[in-house]
Amino acid sequence: MLSFYHFSPCCMARYPSLSSSLGPLLVRVTKTGYTPHRSTILSITTPIQERGCSLNEQAIREAAIAEILHSTLPITRQFLAVHKVVLKERVPVVEDVILREEEQTAEVYFPIEGERYYLVVYLDVEPHVALRWAGMSAGSCVYFSAKSAEHQVDELVTMAGVEPTRTWEKGKHIRHHGFEVRPSFKETGDVEDKLRTIISLLLPYTANVHALSAIADVGINIAYWGYKEQMWGIHFGTDIIQGLAVLNLSVDVDLYASGPDLGTC
Repeated sequence: MLSFYHFSPCCMARYPSLSSSLGPLLVRVTKTGYTPHRSTILSITTPIQERGCSLNEQAIREAAIAEILHSTLPITRQFLAVHKVVLKERVPVVEDVILREEEQTAEVYFPIEGERYYLVVYLDVEPHVALRWAGMSAGSCVYFSAKSAEHQVDELVTMAGVEPTRTWEKGKHIRHHGFEVRPSFKETGDVEDKLRTIISLLLPYTANVHALSAIADVGINIAYWGYKEQMWGIHFGTDIIQGLAVLNLSVDVDLYASGPDLGTC
């Protein structure tokens, strides 16, 4: 089984006042290969009862939840006038927290009822936790796929050399054998970071990917669910373009825009 990341866990405490809203555990992810010196913070789901997180992380969540419950920013009030965040026991649910170490900022993601995009509260974390801004962020997934009408899925997987996260067989309503590799099932976070992760994962298998492309339809797929009133683009930096060029992979992007009209403040 291929390991996607090297984890050195941060920790998680029990927060009595917000226990119903705290699900993610922050873990430090050190990327290897493609971006050897770039590190970030991602989240995984863990029981709330785990102990040991810093007070700073508690303060980040509390500050973000406070902005949702008692909004101070006009933009937050504007968004919440036409959206409902998901609640658990009347407390906003925190889907994810992403810390940006270099910028010394945090992003706290709140899921929206009936939508696949998120309301995000942005905060400074140094020298103390302070509110910066709020905005909508698209949900996204990024994965590598290979499919063939002639070659069996076992042959495709063996040639790729990478452990798949999903496979399927050709059948009555399925025209191809195939598999996909999706390192993260989170829909929060920047799509560009997810692109870098999948490229980093595949680069050690460049020769395999090239051989696979001779017998199968291969490529990277992006699904992007944005809020129609505040929807950002996708930036392909030179490092992403270079990685795709080395792998000789195309990118398919499916864009979805939804949500209510945004009223005035």
